[in-house]
Amino acid sequence: MKKHSLKILVIMTITLVIVGVVAGTLSVLILGGFFHPRIYAEQIEDIFVEDYDLLALVVQFFEDSSHGNVYFRREYMNYSILFTDGGDRIDVEDNYELEIVRQLMHRGYSVIGTRGNTVYFLRWAGRDRGSGIAFSMDGNEPTSEAITFLTRLEPLTKPNWYFYESDFREWDRQRRAMRETTPSRD
Repeated sequence: MKKHSLKILVIMTITLVIVGVVAGTLSVLILGGFFHPRIYAEQIEDIFVEDYDLLALVVQFFEDSSHGNVYFRREYMNYSILFTDGGDRIDVEDNYELEIVRQLMHRGYSVIGTRGNTVYFLRWAGRDRGSGIAFSMDGNEPTSEAITFLTRLEPLTKPNWYFYESDFREWDRQRRAMRETTPSRD
């Protein structure tokens, strides 16, 4: 009888461990991970001040660049390449700029790029959502054309710098609500 009870206890313990590992893994994937937790507007100013010098150097790199809409991704930083919006790869030969981008990636940024008038620094990404810092190269506020699914934009302490949030579900809800309130032209 004791052997049977011990077997059941072992099986239950193994089952609970497996369920715990699966639940923990799913929560990490859904919530954006333990190492790079979600960034909120209240936290971003301190991060911005701490990273400002590096962020400004990357902005200068993109302003001087003739590549157009391009981005760096954390998982490809060992290969010294930029990606275009069309998926093409561009080799980057300037190790100084790459080192600056790598430093920012080590500080928690996962995508750094430019689109339209905006240089964006994605600091946190979760399922269909993200947040980070954006810089406007022409003084106009970044738009959803520059930051996909933009739902929130708040100015930071330096001119042309912003905290942003993107959220597909919220963006889609806002878009549908606008369609419903806009009179039809029938």
